Amino acid sequence: MVFFRADANGEIGTGHVMRCLTIAKALQKTGEKIAFIAADMQSHDLITKNGFKVICLNSEWNNINTEIEKIRDLLEKEENPVIFIDTYFVTQEYLEMVHAVASTIYMDDLNMFQYRVDCLINYNIFAEDIPYSKWCDDTKLALGCSYAPLRDEFENVS
Repeated sequence: MVFFRADANGEIGTGHVMRCLTIAKALQKTGEKIAFIAADMQSHDLITKNGFKVICLNSEWNNINTEIEKIRDLLEKEENPVIFIDTYFVTQEYLEMVHAVASTIYMDDLNMFQYRVDCLINYNIFAEDIPYSKWCDDTKLALGCSYAPLRDEFENVS
């Protein structure tokens, strides 16, 4: 099972969920089972209208550590879970816990601290200039514009 942990609401917009939906649709085409995990129900309609299940944690979207026990329990029930995390509110503690029970991919563009993940994606034009490799020895780095998740409607636009 591949999980996507992202939120959307009136304060943070829909960008995190939209880029996760793009990746989720591509993975679904390969036969992967997909589920989204959200703090609350604010992104429910956006996600379900795109054909994906939403698991609501009833936590605080801007205080992600409040859901650590819930998400750990959820991930531990799956065999070989993979989780994409796309939020500006992630913490080192949260990533360390998730990484202990699941293959972890983090969508970054802030470079705030040392990330304990299996793969870090930063598709910004300046991403290759960030010294991630100094503290990401065991992390696969996917850096630069070629890693930008592109929605189908923009695929053949020139």
